Amino acid sequence: MRCVDEISEDIQGRWKEDKSCLICRRHIHDNKNLLKLVQRFPDEISHDVMVPFGKAAFFPGCLIRTNEFLVLLGERYYAERTSKQTVDILHRRGKVLDSQVDSLKAVMVDLKAEASFFDSTATEAAIHHSWTFSMILKRQRPILMMIKNMPA
Repeated sequence: MRCVDEISEDIQGRWKEDKSCLICRRHIHDNKNLLKLVQRFPDEISHDVMVPFGKAAFFPGCLIRTNEFLVLLGERYYAERTSKQTVDILHRRGKVLDSQVDSLKAVMVDLKAEASFFDSTATEAAIHHSWTFSMILKRQRPILMMIKNMPA
């Protein structure tokens, strides 16, 4: 039963990773939306937008040079990229996120299978142990009766 408890604790720990799987899915969704936006920007020279100013204020503005993007490469490193290059980077990041979600799903399936195996093994062992103990008691009853009936 200790193995089952350990696997259950591991599954609980992986449940937090499953929450990170949900976060990965949210990142995938955001990545797809950003990809659509990046592909649409170069179609026009400028775009009229409402620019946020503080928490509650917006002012009309205009985006220019919409074919140039500042892309995060990692650890505070940025590079200026064109729209086409940015789309390629976003596709690669999407593939990485998909593989992370798939690996988390595979780990969860493996842990659940391991937990059910240990649970069934522990149940079988408990049944066998109780059956063996009852057989030992049945065999010892005649011996106990002979000991009681022996003259002192």
